[in-house]
Amino acid sequence: MFLDYKFNKLITPKIISLIYIVMLVILFIIVVVSIVSLFIHPTIYNALLIVVSLLSVLLLRISTELTMLAFKNTEYLRTIAENTKKD
Repeated sequence: MFLDYKFNKLITPKIISLIYIVMLVILFIIVVVSIVSLFIHPTIYNALLIVVSLLSVLLLRISTELTMLAFKNTEYLRTIAENTKKD
């Protein structure tokens, strides 16, 4: 894996998927703690934290998709280049 000096195999998409899952778990924990905190001490800040956390999930998904899109485009371009060389 690390001896691939031509970078034919990319490990970053796998790492990005792992980071996405970890961040989702962290955001889920934040939302659960915020909901519990909202019942214990009902303040606008706790409610706002829930809304911001849920928006963060959406932004996390969008940013992850955009990053993965860049890597997918690279793979597609590599396939097109290989098919063009064969002709």
